[in-house]
Amino acid sequence: MNEALSVNISDIQGAQLTVHGKGGKARRVPVGKQVRTALAGLPPVHAAGRLFDWSYHQAKYRMSLALRAGGRGFHAARKHSGTRLYRATIDFTRVGLFLGHASVDTTRRYVALEENDVQNEVEDF
Repeated sequence: MNEALSVNISDIQGAQLTVHGKGGKARRVPVGKQVRTALAGLPPVHAAGRLFDWSYHQAKYRMSLALRAGGRGFHAARKHSGTRLYRATIDFTRVGLFLGHASVDTTRRYVALEENDVQNEVEDF
């Protein structure tokens, strides 16, 4: 959540967002059209271009209200995104890069796999 709170207007370039994470690491992540539209409608709250002027606790509260209205919490929304991306790519490494995980083992805990996930692949064995 702290990564999201530090987003500046200058971090958004086309369909990419620069995320400033733990340890001062920066990474570029793709941003979907719904998120781009929502971010484009936010005016900067500081002359420096920051989009959010909330504390961590204020943001967590607001996000929990918004996500509960949509049927999930913040962490569950990250897991849902990770699962959707995994189903599209079948690649834990790419999903881990998107979520900003240092370890693919962390990513594996985020992705919900179906019980019979490999049924089609083993059908002709």
